[in-house]
Amino acid sequence: MSERAIGTGTVEDRRRRRILADHRARLAIEEGMQRCRFWFAGIAIVQLLLYEADRPWVSAANAAALVLVWLAVRWAVRRGPTIAGVRRLGWAAMAADTLIIAVAMVNLLRDPTDPVQMLPVIVACEAALRWGRFGGLGGGLLAGVMAAAWSVAAHRTADVSLPSAFVTFRVAVMVGVGVLLGSVMSAAVRERRRAETISDASSDLIATFGFDGQVRSVNPACEAILGYRPEELIGIDRADLIVEEDRPGGPPDVEGLRREQSRREELRFVHRDGHHVWLEVDLQVDVDERLVCAIGRDVSERRRTEAELRRRADHDDLTGVANRSQLVARLARDLDDGRDVHLLFVDLDGFKAVNDAHGHRAGDVVLQEVAGRIRAVGEPEDLVARLAGDEFCVLLAPPSDDARARRRAADIETALARPYDVGDTVVVGASVGWAASCIDDRPADLLERADLAMYAAKRARRRAATA
Repeated sequence: MSERAIGTGTVEDRRRRRILADHRARLAIEEGMQRCRFWFAGIAIVQLLLYEADRPWVSAANAAALVLVWLAVRWAVRRGPTIAGVRRLGWAAMAADTLIIAVAMVNLLRDPTDPVQMLPVIVACEAALRWGRFGGLGGGLLAGVMAAAWSVAAHRTADVSLPSAFVTFRVAVMVGVGVLLGSVMSAAVRERRRAETISDASSDLIATFGFDGQVRSVNPACEAILGYRPEELIGIDRADLIVEEDRPGGPPDVEGLRREQSRREELRFVHRDGHHVWLEVDLQVDVDERLVCAIGRDVSERRRTEAELRRRADHDDLTGVANRSQLVARLARDLDDGRDVHLLFVDLDGFKAVNDAHGHRAGDVVLQEVAGRIRAVGEPEDLVARLAGDEFCVLLAPPSDDARARRRAADIETALARPYDVGDTVVVGASVGWAASCIDDRPADLLERADLAMYAAKRARRRAATA
């Protein structure tokens, strides 16, 4: 049964995760044994060179067989065998190693003290590593029988007596080694399976990366959070997933993590489809394994909520421009910084008639259009704000001067004089006054002078209209 053939569903999904965790553990065991088998092959070659065997060609064949088994298992492991394939691979490798060890022992019977008698320990260890306590018991019995049989045969060949207690002790030692190692391995596999099952079931993204920044492992939650399958992320640099502005420079700050023990950061990650995802990431360093463990929670919704709350706190809901609070705060900051500030005050003429004749919905449409037109004729850095009702302000971005303020006031009056479409066509004028900051001005002082200038402009318009 392949990994992808395992069923889905809530209960079935938990079962699938347990099976996959066990599969990864068994595959990791085979990968670890590969390293051991490599050294066993080297030892066999050394033994061939240093010890005289009954049949040297058999020793040479044994060394070659160990190398061939190592190559075959290495090739099978790298192909990523299925769950059933790993089991079959374990049995085949175990049988091959047992046969090779048995032949090597039969070929060295001249000296009862020959260290070849210790080779059956490998059989006990392999069985314990693959199948835990019960494997250690079975492997220990098999190893004990092999070691005992060799001792009996070697002592008879050398015509030396062998106490039965020696044979019994050898079997007991092999069984003890197998059971002890199997018990430890069973506990380790259970802990790993439990940890991987919890990791796989978590809705948080759990990943590890090395001190070089390369991702070593990642749980399935990454697909729901970032859109990537786990196998797509293994081996890439973790910085490649982070938005460039938030990206850390260079490898992980291991020394900082060592001092702090842990760290929490909020970073923007790039989803597979290109949008940004906010993650709250807890970092823990494992110095012994040279790994950093990262647990990331998707806080994008919280960030959006906070951004919306901030927007509502300093923006006008109807028009989307700044509100009075943001305008006053910006004025206070610019005045405190000693900048030359120019503020325009805009008041609509005839707006009440629109509400009375066409309703408040039409009035809202006009206000939204007014805000858009004011922004359109200004600079992107200008701050446009709605104070209340049909009153707007424009804080010119620095550097500003009187000539620029006059031009902007004229441009706004021209833009707002154009007709508005609210189902019917309506015309709304605007009076614009402006004021420049003085030494020791407060926001209220500048607002008051701009307001007075607006009323002066309004009176001038009325006089011109009646003249």
